[in-house]
Amino acid sequence: MLGSSLAFLRDPVRALPDAARRHGDVFAMRAFGRRFVIVAGATAVQFLQGPEASKLERRSFYSPFARALGVDEFILGADGAAHQRLRAASRMVYAREILAPHLPRVASAVIARASVCPARFALAGEVARWCLAGYGPALGRVDLGAWERDAQTFSRVALALGVTLLPPPFAQLPPYERARSRLRGLAAALVADERRAPSAEPTIVQALCRAFDDDDLAVGYTLFSVLAVSQYVSRTVAWMLAHAAADPALGVALADELWAHFRPDTVDAPMLRRLERLRALYRECLRRYPVQAALPYVAREGFELRGQRVEAGTLVLFAGATGHFDEAVHACPHRMDAERFLRPAQPGPAGFVPFGYGDRACTAAGQTELLALTVAASALAALDLRATSVPAPVLDPLPGPNPLHRVTVAARRAIVARIDPVRWAAGLVGSVGEPEEDALRRLLGDARLTRFAAGDAVLREGDAADAFYVIQAGRARVEKGGVTLRTLGPGEFFGELGLLFGGVRTATVIADTSMELLVIDGESFRALVSEGDLLTAEIARLSRRRYMQGCLRHALPRVNPTRLAAQLAEVTAVNLAEGEAAVRQGEPADAWYIVGRGRVVVAQRGGDEERVLATLEAGEAFGEIGLLQGTPRNATVRAGAGGAEVLRVPAEAFHAMMRASPESHGDVVASMLARIEAGAAVAMGEGP
Repeated sequence: MLGSSLAFLRDPVRALPDAARRHGDVFAMRAFGRRFVIVAGATAVQFLQGPEASKLERRSFYSPFARALGVDEFILGADGAAHQRLRAASRMVYAREILAPHLPRVASAVIARASVCPARFALAGEVARWCLAGYGPALGRVDLGAWERDAQTFSRVALALGVTLLPPPFAQLPPYERARSRLRGLAAALVADERRAPSAEPTIVQALCRAFDDDDLAVGYTLFSVLAVSQYVSRTVAWMLAHAAADPALGVALADELWAHFRPDTVDAPMLRRLERLRALYRECLRRYPVQAALPYVAREGFELRGQRVEAGTLVLFAGATGHFDEAVHACPHRMDAERFLRPAQPGPAGFVPFGYGDRACTAAGQTELLALTVAASALAALDLRATSVPAPVLDPLPGPNPLHRVTVAARRAIVARIDPVRWAAGLVGSVGEPEEDALRRLLGDARLTRFAAGDAVLREGDAADAFYVIQAGRARVEKGGVTLRTLGPGEFFGELGLLFGGVRTATVIADTSMELLVIDGESFRALVSEGDLLTAEIARLSRRRYMQGCLRHALPRVNPTRLAAQLAEVTAVNLAEGEAAVRQGEPADAWYIVGRGRVVVAQRGGDEERVLATLEAGEAFGEIGLLQGTPRNATVRAGAGGAEVLRVPAEAFHAMMRASPESHGDVVASMLARIEAGAAVAMGEGP
């Protein structure tokens, strides 16, 4: 009668991996009154990505969950074209771009609540309150902390109904109905307010209203957002804090990292990426306690798999996350190792799939990471937590830390990061990982470099939004109603708001100087933000980085690209007004320069007379004579008509590249000798 129910109740995290280890990748089992087939590990991942997946459906399984949300069609239960349509809409809603502007408010809300928490408290419940309080402003300018009791009641019962741990009659329980009714009223009010008066900055509800014309869908997804934060996000954060509290060495290492990098008042995605140990702990908790241990399907028609006959109507659980416990992929997989993800590794196809896989991978993975890291970092910045043990996992209704487990506040603290400005500036250059770099490289293939003359209107207020712009060189001003709002320079960007939300331009942008702009069409931009899960600022920074790499590569074609990339963090762009000097004759030589935009004039003074030695165009370099000879500047270099932009390579970085590339050193020496010879010719009156 009980089947394997007791195994799930004893340890819901290990039940499926242990069964898969005993019985193989495909087996049948009975638990909680139901018989189902398990497809585990890499077999599950491969099957769902193959043609046989068309023999499965999810609507019948998830219909109770859809009813709890008040919608007829929900992404988890949709199949085919309906699923693809809902998936495309939700990508932008749950992209990191929407949450990112709210991260300082998330941190502030969490720290405010953590600073007044009891000296000893139940971890799971308190963390859920912190997550909801932090998420409220991002959801729609609301204090969700005040709705914590309703959110917990609704989400637990709705999930239990959704995964069939509770039978349908439980949906009629008065506490659940009251909580659901109140939360639905809140969601409906948020949607109505957004429809009536759109928020001045992106919110989740605003994105939902843009994605769905149907108010019921927008309200249902608002409810789902609250449920996901209350259950999925808070459980992962609770596991992170539980392990930090139980492992003093880990707690100290995390605190040191926060001292080095974390500033709650200015927290953003690049800052969170620098918290490498905290990110590794987050990923290890997702591996050890996967959010989606199994993806449920119902067989639409019968099929054979690894000798097991699956009849039509059978519930099939695709447990790809059992691969998290594969000893061939992860050494000692049942041991919690917070440094596992600091070490280089190549997981197999099911070695790390905490958010699902294939076309069922969670579209909110990036947003979830931002929220979880911000909440965990803020809590650890405010509290030194201690515990004698790690909580046991329980089914509540998903696997999570025992809600009775308590931790103690050993000290209350206020971490203000002691940030090294040099390391901070250097880190801005390469702050995203390989998947994001790959997405950028793939989707920027059609981007174009466009030039505008001074006075040209790049875009006008009220026009249709069709592209995103990154300034590579030059300056522009932003006007609204004829009033200048701000000026923009190299590396800065514009055009994203119309693409993300409005559909039309909200301001006019006019070139103040001649400009070079990287133009990314609207479709590619949305793909970068949703599929690549890149932030707008990261797109701009990475495209700017590629522009600077191109300038360096043009000036030093024989330097290894890896060496160029390593030195790029030291390179800065300097904008010069017409006639402004980059270097002056007689000054110490401390850098090498490459002309990025415009032209510069090289002049040498002798007595009271100044002679023009040369005019250098974009791509040409200067400043090597003083660096190679160890002498002061022998000439002054000024921006020509219309101004110029130059890339400044500090002396140390220049010499490092020369040491690494004897061929390039020879090229630069040859250039130096040619320049000295040309200068001597001018001095003798033989022309420039």
